[in-house]
Amino acid sequence: MLFNVLGPLEVHADATPSEFGGKPGTLLALLLLHANSWVSVDQIIDALWGETAPPSANGNVKTYVWQLRRSLPSPACGQRIEGHPGGYRIQVASRELDALALEDLARDGRRAMDKGDPERAAQHFGAALRLWRGTPYPELPAGIAGIATARLEEQRWEVCERFADALVARGRYVDAVALLQPLTAEDQLREGLWVRLICALSAAGRRSEALAAYQRARRLLHDELGVDPGPELREVQRRVLAGEQLTTPALPLRSRPREARRSYLPRDIPDFTGRALELEALLAAGPRCDRALRVAVMDGMAGVGKSTLALHVAHRLLDRYPDGQVLCDLRAHTDDRPVGHSGQSGPIEPAQALGGLLRAFGVPRAGVPTGLEERAALWRATLADRRVLLVLDDAASAAQVRPLLPGDGGSLVLVTSRSRLAGLDGVSTLTLDLFSDLDALALFAAAVGDRRVHDEPSAAAEVVRLCGYLPMAIRVAAGRLRQRQAWSVATLADRLRESDGRLAELHAEDRGLSVMFAASYQHLDPAGQRMFRLLGLAPCEEIDVARAAALAGLPAGEAEQVMERLLDQHLVMQPRQGCYRLHDLLHEYARETALATETAPQRQAAMARLTRLSRGAAVSAVARTA
Repeated sequence: MLFNVLGPLEVHADATPSEFGGKPGTLLALLLLHANSWVSVDQIIDALWGETAPPSANGNVKTYVWQLRRSLPSPACGQRIEGHPGGYRIQVASRELDALALEDLARDGRRAMDKGDPERAAQHFGAALRLWRGTPYPELPAGIAGIATARLEEQRWEVCERFADALVARGRYVDAVALLQPLTAEDQLREGLWVRLICALSAAGRRSEALAAYQRARRLLHDELGVDPGPELREVQRRVLAGEQLTTPALPLRSRPREARRSYLPRDIPDFTGRALELEALLAAGPRCDRALRVAVMDGMAGVGKSTLALHVAHRLLDRYPDGQVLCDLRAHTDDRPVGHSGQSGPIEPAQALGGLLRAFGVPRAGVPTGLEERAALWRATLADRRVLLVLDDAASAAQVRPLLPGDGGSLVLVTSRSRLAGLDGVSTLTLDLFSDLDALALFAAAVGDRRVHDEPSAAAEVVRLCGYLPMAIRVAAGRLRQRQAWSVATLADRLRESDGRLAELHAEDRGLSVMFAASYQHLDPAGQRMFRLLGLAPCEEIDVARAAALAGLPAGEAEQVMERLLDQHLVMQPRQGCYRLHDLLHEYARETALATETAPQRQAAMARLTRLSRGAAVSAVARTA
């Protein structure tokens, strides 16, 4: 082999390999990336300097080409590096470049397997793997080499899997296990490796280890991607549990195309109801002929149904995005997760989110760069020729979302957030409001699933009113009724009216409105938290800036700024300019928080300031009419 790019660049011009560093090495790596194809001078300058190219860049490129021509052996005929106006190319035979040799060996191995010769196939696949020395093309920026690197990495994994198939087919079970165990540690989310490892362990008579491997794979898939094992992984576990002797791979030996679609979406909501106009608008944001990236942002208060709508839209558009669909939970409000949830605390960092996304689309852990900019560039390169649907759920800020956006290529990104993401440019924004009476009743009836809602229409209307027409509250109330067959709808309405408060009633297992509201409250700054909880002491009605300022003891301008921040976080509503209002359930939560946080003298002082303002306004009104 003359040129090795499957790891740090090496050139074997004689018995001792030579390493090419600096700008000439980067140029040589770029030419080898496009072996036997022309590379423009503009591409070369971009790879060598990016946006900091010096005025002498064109002359420098010519110098580097001259240096390479002097150092590299010429092919049998012609020149190793050819030039024409505006570009260069390098002449390389398949036996001279390890990346090309890898493709040839992999193809020969597949042909041997198809002919029923696993022994020869194992020889080809083993030779192909021995070419691999590390991450391909490390000399090049990730955004330039990203697609080729991802393709080579995917080819390497395919060779690994087929090598394991050939070993098992030859009865070399121990060798197959020795090959697969470190590979499952290297890329823990590749189900094909786990299938083969379980099969090899079972065939080797190590049944308990095979079942333990399945449990490890199941936990990893759940914790990392939030998905269950696929059908092939479940099938091989079933066969092991049934006591079958797995002496052949669970997957067919014949070559078969890999699944292009990577779908990591949770299931759709079967009783999805309402949102007809919003659904129509989001479905219209689907793929178009211009192949431009489309980003749709859904914001709104906690529990209004943003994630439910995004997931429903994603399932409706599955067939339009054949290259993959994935939901990435950005965890802006982790405090409203069930106790014992394995996720991290606080919003996920963009670099960490990109690491998971890259691995979900076939980039192994070793091939993921460390820096945020490098990961974002590789992410854009990985999706450059793919049409993908990406759901970014529960975003904290525009800064968290921006690095996760693909480049142009026809992908669609659906973003949900409790904040108004004003920092995202070129996106369509949809603010979700509360349900209408009819949609609220339809959701309540669908979620309860029996005739009680239809038989008691007045009580049902009262329940959805007491839920504040908030979809999550309606779902929780419906769940309570569904689990209590002895209750009537009127019973539920009576319980929601009880003095203990609706929030205590609207709680079920891992879903509670108080927990959701608390997570939004914790994201506020101290001034916002204080204003929010003091609003709970005032009557649940419209409040203008002057009254909010009096309640908090702040100048009017400062109070307006705080109220606007609450509005941006969807913790208050604005029925008309200059006036604000808390949702009924948020008002109840704010009052509970004020009683638990503010001392009695502090609460009395706040109400006294509000009362003095109201009395002064009343006196002024009387004086004007006198």
